[in-house]
Amino acid sequence: MSTVRSQDFEAYVDARGRAWERSAYALTHDRHAAQDLVQTVLLKVFRHWSRIVAVEQPDAYVRRMLVRTYLDQQRRRSSGERPAAGPLPEALAPDPAVGVVQRDEFRRALGALTPMQRAVLVLRHVEGLPDDEIAGVLGCTAATVRTHASRGRDRFRDALDGAAHGTEQEQR
Repeated sequence: MSTVRSQDFEAYVDARGRAWERSAYALTHDRHAAQDLVQTVLLKVFRHWSRIVAVEQPDAYVRRMLVRTYLDQQRRRSSGERPAAGPLPEALAPDPAVGVVQRDEFRRALGALTPMQRAVLVLRHVEGLPDDEIAGVLGCTAATVRTHASRGRDRFRDALDGAAHGTEQEQR
């Protein structure tokens, strides 16, 4: 790859890298897994940079690669490996009491979602994409996106309500 293309790639990554890391973290809810996911996608992007940069919307193309790679990893993941349901490590939860409990409950609620539900909710609420664009990223219909979003919200809400109910009982 020529130095000009390499510099273009580096500038593109510098401009968009934080957003990809944020999306990857929202999908994986693990900093290391998010960094690995972004690095995997960036390797793919680098290999095909000349083709990707020619696309009308390279951000949408890379976003699709990020979500697809995440979903592929989830499909391949061994049945024994699950997101941690235990308390957050101290490094991720420096706030005392309330902040720790809230983050822990949020993480458990995210862990209750299927990979597709999580992807839809991240694309909708973190990336701010409309349903038709999410459908394009995931390769499904907008109706399917709305179904996953609705079921994901319900499951997330139920998980948070269950956590809040459990906390109330512990305090009694």
